[in-house]
Amino acid sequence: MGTTDLAGAESTLGTVGQAAAQAAGGNISGQVCNQTGSTMGDITFEVSGGTAGLVTLTDCAGNNRGTGSLSSGSVSITLSEDLSNTNCLCYTVQAVSPESGGATFKATPSGVNSSGFHVDILRPLEFTPIGNLGRRGLETLYNSGFQLRIKNVHGSRTVGSLGGEIVVSGHAGASIQSIELVNQAGVPDPNMIASISGMSFTLTSFSPIPANTAYTLNVMLDSGSIDHQFRVDLEAPYNP
Repeated sequence: MGTTDLAGAESTLGTVGQAAAQAAGGNISGQVCNQTGSTMGDITFEVSGGTAGLVTLTDCAGNNRGTGSLSSGSVSITLSEDLSNTNCLCYTVQAVSPESGGATFKATPSGVNSSGFHVDILRPLEFTPIGNLGRRGLETLYNSGFQLRIKNVHGSRTVGSLGGEIVVSGHAGASIQSIELVNQAGVPDPNMIASISGMSFTLTSFSPIPANTAYTLNVMLDSGSIDHQFRVDLEAPYNP
């Protein structure tokens, strides 16, 4: 099914019709690449509009990196070795049996590593010349932190600071444990200063986010936030 970049939340790998599945002997294959900005520890595969069996992940040398069954329609596969940013894995799905409209396959980087911790990955936010305010939510937190990819889509101006607020529903004692801003190379900005007040934060002194460039925000919360819904409000002022 070709190559799919996993950069945000759920990504569609492709749809397989009955004739194509039969011609392939019930097995389909493709490649997924890590474009999250961090190392990836888990990948969730889903199928709808049909059924499927074993999913096998291998690296470029053909070494097995993880397996799982799609018999229930969804499976989270923990990789035997974390997948570095920009690297890819090949996948094969066996026993594919599409319905009349075809079987659609999707994948989500359900566990990415931020400074050694597993975190959730949210759908990306884009900041435009007429919209430098963004909101992502309500989401349910399945790990003790999250990763949010933010992109400056202004044609010429840079972003030199970030401000935001996190609201966790039903958890009055929620707290921000740490924040880091990761550049395109997957490296946290060493000069960034994070000012945290309750569940609000301001990030300054980092290398400005260039025009048409995406950075990644990694946030760790207290463990009591797990399984609660939360919302992220973010502002990205443009430099003159």
